Amino acid sequence: MNFRNIIEKTKEKLSAAYGFIKSVYRLPDSGKYLIAALLLIIVFTIFTFPFEQLVLKIIHDNQGKAFNTISLMELDVALIGNSYFEKAEISLSDSASVSIDKGTIDLPINPFSLWVRNRISTDFNFGSVRYTGKSINYQGGIGGEADLALNDKSGVPENGSITLKFSSAVVNIGTINIPTSMGDFPLEIGAVKISNLLVETDILNRVMRIKKFVLKSDDLSLNITGSITIEPGYKNSKPDIIVTIDPASEIFSSQRDLITAYTKNSPLEITVKGTLSRPDIKTVKAGTEKNEN
Repeated sequence: MNFRNIIEKTKEKLSAAYGFIKSVYRLPDSGKYLIAALLLIIVFTIFTFPFEQLVLKIIHDNQGKAFNTISLMELDVALIGNSYFEKAEISLSDSASVSIDKGTIDLPINPFSLWVRNRISTDFNFGSVRYTGKSINYQGGIGGEADLALNDKSGVPENGSITLKFSSAVVNIGTINIPTSMGDFPLEIGAVKISNLLVETDILNRVMRIKKFVLKSDDLSLNITGSITIEPGYKNSKPDIIVTIDPASEIFSSQRDLITAYTKNSPLEITVKGTLSRPDIKTVKAGTEKNEN
């Protein structure tokens, strides 16, 4: 068969297909059937699209940035309603680790918002979270909501808000070195039980400001104010935070005399600057600042 015959055969097939479409279009209610067919194709594509594989690819692409590795068990990503995973194990870049049991995330997968506007709006609830770090350990429930506009290149939140809710939690802080005239005094802090903790923040031009901090605990009374400038990779983010601690807190009962003498019956203030990976922590005493390692 030469090239001319191929062209003729192609024209013949296209003409037959065009005639078939015209004959179908002349049938009664053909437009309705066509619309129904298109809708079924769209619905079938959406509900059979492998969103789990898409999420796993995004996670894989971010390994080595905000975290080293992450593994998910029984991931179920839903287009409408809640997405769910049974367990998540996360290894962070600072040798810390996070384990999450029974996570639920309400993340409507809106392609226009996610890929065109680079915006994420979600509610989330993690039944049990265990964080193990060099000096701080945490175990308890975490929930909240987020509405974030992301940078289209780095993926860093530029604007929006985040609300975090901690419940039935236990925090082990360990030892804090308090500078005194006789040298640093190791202040032992045991387990702090938290009934509820609410943290509300807003983000403007990559600066996350703490708007509200409400802690309910029989062991510790404190307040946190300030902001964090968010940087790509997160570990280089720059905190500018003041932690104000009530020295009459139950957690200091065994060393209250020392704390009272040091603070002169005033709240103990700790400033946190530097970066998240290398924080510069100082205590404030009588209008001056002293280093605390």
